[in-house]
Amino acid sequence: MKVQPRPRVMHSVGSLDENSNPYIVELVTRLATRVETRTFSWLALLMRDVDILHVHWPESLLRGPTRLRRWAKSICFAVLVWAPRVARPTLVWTVHNASPHEMGGGVEKALLRRFEKIVDHRIMLSPGALTITADATVVPHPSYREWYGLRSAPDLPLERRNNVVHFGLLRPYKNIEELLDAWAGMPKSKGMSTLSIVGDASPAYAAHLSVLVNRIDGAKLVPRRASDDELVSLISQSLLAVFPRRNTTNSGAVLLALSVGTPVLIEGNAHGQSLEKEFGSQWVKLFDAPLDATALEASLVSVQSEGRAGWPDMSNRTWARTVDAHVDLYQRYAPA
Repeated sequence: MKVQPRPRVMHSVGSLDENSNPYIVELVTRLATRVETRTFSWLALLMRDVDILHVHWPESLLRGPTRLRRWAKSICFAVLVWAPRVARPTLVWTVHNASPHEMGGGVEKALLRRFEKIVDHRIMLSPGALTITADATVVPHPSYREWYGLRSAPDLPLERRNNVVHFGLLRPYKNIEELLDAWAGMPKSKGMSTLSIVGDASPAYAAHLSVLVNRIDGAKLVPRRASDDELVSLISQSLLAVFPRRNTTNSGAVLLALSVGTPVLIEGNAHGQSLEKEFGSQWVKLFDAPLDATALEASLVSVQSEGRAGWPDMSNRTWARTVDAHVDLYQRYAPA
């Protein structure tokens, strides 16, 4: 019986370290036991030393700190996406975001349009992300319980928590200003004492948020990346994690909050509705954009009154399932 060779898969990420996205670290590390896995190299890619290029954030392959670096990457990317099908590896794209959060220039946009046109297969992280077609597979984003070593729900029950939290990379597209306005307009008689906004931010955006936060009672800004222990502690002490970002198709931060056992408030788009259906309205609260004080207050009252115990069931979001789904996909496209 002929043994099928292990697919050679390159991921569009650099060397992994403590600052790498946990999803990417887990995925690449776990896949390495099942397929030949390597991190990104333009030389190896253009020399056809891989069977499959697994792209995560395609815009990252075009960006760099200098104009020369960006042009060099653009040339390499153009060679890749304009090469005949037989002269390039299979392109698999995990659609973390439907479009880049911060848009690039005209050359970048044109190259990304070409990439989207020729990509062989898309992996969606949420069934509510986009219209699923024949060249797309839903592989739900796993929970973070294994990554953070979470074994049980937080000791502090919801009814004793008085903090609201927003965490993750702090960027303008996340509409943090809306959350601050909603908090400022909400009666503090609801027992909430603190709104914590935590995450890495550019110096300019951190300064902008600092001005706003200093004007609002109970709001606190921590413009730096929190350690794993700090983040889990903060989330587990919060009554509600709020994410006012619009048009979300996937959010690791939302899944982290749910993994820890803290309800979330997110936009009621297709993605939000799919999470509400999966985990239940007691864990996933939805708002109609824009977020305002009324919606925030209503969600807090709802969480306070429901008095749930434990944490949401995330047994369908295990890394074992995720790895199996990726390996099956790779083998489908690997050379015979």
